Amino acid sequence: MNALVVTGSRHGHKWVRPTLGLLHARKPLTHLVLGCARGVDRQALEWALDHNVFFVVFTAEWDRLGRSVAGKERNKAMVRLGAAWGGECVGFPVGPSYGTHHCMDTAVNAGLPVWRVSEVGKIEGWF
Repeated sequence: MNALVVTGSRHGHKWVRPTLGLLHARKPLTHLVLGCARGVDRQALEWALDHNVFFVVFTAEWDRLGRSVAGKERNKAMVRLGAAWGGECVGFPVGPSYGTHHCMDTAVNAGLPVWRVSEVGKIEGWF
């Protein structure tokens, strides 16, 4: 199994499809774990559908948990599943991207290898 947690900006990111393609070429992706927002989440979902890759979508419980907690809890759940599947994480932050950085930091703390893709397409490790 080759699982990948995908996190990123609601504004989208032009490097989502090329990066997923590179990671898939390196070692075929079998599972994607992602959120349920517009932007990067939607782009990753469309990529998974185009490439017949299994995916799990996590929604944030905004009404029940509120803005300060819901996104963080969703991120933690995504990372737990990614870790259980022995996966990695790739983040596509745009600007401050607080939620994206929270998810990436959570993945680092869980021991997942984490990749950050800059707005100009540079892929680097996240520590």
